[in-house]
Amino acid sequence: MEKLEIIFFPMITMPQKTTLLEIIAEAKFHSVNNHITDKNFPLISIGKVANVVLLRGNMTSCLAIDNIKQLGYIPAITQVIIGLKSVSNIQEYCPIIGPGSVWIDAEGKERVPAVWGDNTRINLYLDWFFMKHTCYFAGFQEQ
Repeated sequence: MEKLEIIFFPMITMPQKTTLLEIIAEAKFHSVNNHITDKNFPLISIGKVANVVLLRGNMTSCLAIDNIKQLGYIPAITQVIIGLKSVSNIQEYCPIIGPGSVWIDAEGKERVPAVWGDNTRINLYLDWFFMKHTCYFAGFQEQ
């Protein structure tokens, strides 16, 4: 594993709504990409509490997934990165990527959800899965 910054968030309460749109509405983002829908990113049943890990490094989502799994975590899905928003402002420093949720756009590019912005303008947008850049890649373990 290359040298990465690793941050652990134990016992984060996960959003418990029935649709992704309800979770997004409750999180009160400044803006949300219009492709982040229940159809493109269906909810996956997870527990009420999860441990979350963030890996910060200059890598693609593929490499991040490998590193997350080496630590014994599951690549984070959309509702996990939204849940993390409620307990930390770490998205001010660089985007938080959920590499466990992937949507393929009309051009055939794989996109992953990302949370980024300061406390007045936090956005939920899509990032290209294979782009190599510095951000936080999230993983989780259910409790």
